[in-house]
Amino acid sequence: MDGQMQLKQWIETSRNIVFFGGAGVSTESGIPDFRSQDGLYNQQYKYPPETIISHSFYLKNPEEFYRFYKNKMLFPEARPNAAHFALAKLEQEGKLKAVITQNIDGLHQAAGSREVLELHGSVHRNYCTRCGKFYSMEDVIKADGIPRCDCGGIIKPDVFNISSRRTKMSSNLSNIFFLLIFSSNYNPVKSSQVFYHTNPFESLLFHQSGHCFSLVISYLKGQQSLGT
Repeated sequence: MDGQMQLKQWIETSRNIVFFGGAGVSTESGIPDFRSQDGLYNQQYKYPPETIISHSFYLKNPEEFYRFYKNKMLFPEARPNAAHFALAKLEQEGKLKAVITQNIDGLHQAAGSREVLELHGSVHRNYCTRCGKFYSMEDVIKADGIPRCDCGGIIKPDVFNISSRRTKMSSNLSNIFFLLIFSSNYNPVKSSQVFYHTNPFESLLFHQSGHCFSLVISYLKGQQSLGT
């Protein structure tokens, strides 16, 4: 049995699936990834992109952060692709219990997924650092320079800290049977219990019990491989 047929069979017979995904899921929607040849991390900027999108850089250089953030990380025209819709369908069928994503684009929710846990937050949630007022992605895009609230506070996107989200993610992983990982930067390490991936997934998956069956799908420039 080839890999695609085997995957189809596993999905059809499982009702406790959790999907892990990252930038590779949204590239078909026109959103670039980070680590491929043409990704953000391989482009030249005044500061390394991984530095610019850090919370510490945001605090020290908010103007430079927002220049990069608006130009390179916001894609208001992006729409869900076939992968997003397929995952939403699996959830509707009762097979998929949660999507855990590194993406901040909100496309899983736009496709109809309800249980989406966002490791890095979302561009669609923005709050005033002074009064807490909510702002949309469109509000941030329309603002000149550093977006500010009516009260004068800086509007901060919810795209940084993952520690507050880990408890809920761990609860979704505790009873799963089938863990489906989709990666555009596949470098797994096989433990006796489960495949685990580089941070931030590594710390989440390493602590799970041994009953979970996992499948890794690696996707980069049209190439796919399956691991068990």
